Amino acid sequence: MAQSTQFNLHVLIAVLFAAFFHVGTAIHIEVHPETYNELSTKELSITCSAVGPTYWANTVFTMEIGKKGHSPMAIHTCKELITGPGIKENIKAEGRIDKDAEKSYLRLTITNPGMDDVATYTCLTYYLDESYKMKEEITEKRIKIDHHNVQVIRNLMERMNAFETVVDQQNSIITELNTKLVMQEKELEKQEVYINQLSSHQNTSSSFLAGQLQYSGITISQGQVLKFQNVNHNIGNDYNKDTGVYTAPVEGLYAFNVFALTQNLPEGKVRRQTEISLVANNKIAGVLIADHRDAYDQSSISGSVELKAGQTMLCKVYSLNFPGKTILRGYPFTGFSGHLIHAL
Repeated sequence: MAQSTQFNLHVLIAVLFAAFFHVGTAIHIEVHPETYNELSTKELSITCSAVGPTYWANTVFTMEIGKKGHSPMAIHTCKELITGPGIKENIKAEGRIDKDAEKSYLRLTITNPGMDDVATYTCLTYYLDESYKMKEEITEKRIKIDHHNVQVIRNLMERMNAFETVVDQQNSIITELNTKLVMQEKELEKQEVYINQLSSHQNTSSSFLAGQLQYSGITISQGQVLKFQNVNHNIGNDYNKDTGVYTAPVEGLYAFNVFALTQNLPEGKVRRQTEISLVANNKIAGVLIADHRDAYDQSSISGSVELKAGQTMLCKVYSLNFPGKTILRGYPFTGFSGHLIHAL
């Protein structure tokens, strides 16, 4: 009697559920985005969910999701989520199984998808219907490929890459030209400095003529620097009458001349020789020789010499090869002159 009562109770419950809850549960699969673009799609999501009445009897037990024709990539039972061999590092599986069917879902999220991720995905669900019968439903959805936009973008990227290559080449040429320009500017600055110096040198005038102050002359001795203090002209003031030294104002080619009238005492018919040297920057540039048997003799020496700015020229008694005194007569018989021919 007790067993009959329990059976009748189960039958009654089944009849009640069959009478009031007769609608089944459908399976839905959603792909986002629906069209894959190789260049712009950064993420794909495939979601499997249940839609239908939210009844206690319509309990979802298992959901599976994966590529069509392959093993499931993820399975969610009423207890746990299990991932299959198709899950890679860039694929994340998540979901839940709830007594309320519409709260149950299973989702795959693919980051940075590739062409191998573009496929038809299937969703398989096992659940109890309103009659407590195990049912199986499967649905699928294909991810489309945006070939046209991919080709357009590829063409644009190729053109962009070609443009960037041209820009890089132009930048390289510009950099090279800038380097050459800087070098030319530096060289131009050097040339300007040189031209300014040359112009300044060409505008430089230097000339002098000076003789002995005493007309009757002076007595000279060997090694003596001759000081011509009777200055006729001294353009540039480069000759110093107090020291007898001429100082070159600029680097250039200079012409010098020294002429001398010597008088030897005592007078007689004995051969006498007086030597006066031109000394350029402490080096002998030439020697004047007065060689005679009479009391007087006049001689001169001229020459050109290259001097740097600041170098000097002077006259010096080089040698006296006779006994007695030597008189160097005054201007205009004896003198020292020089001038700048041209600057270097």
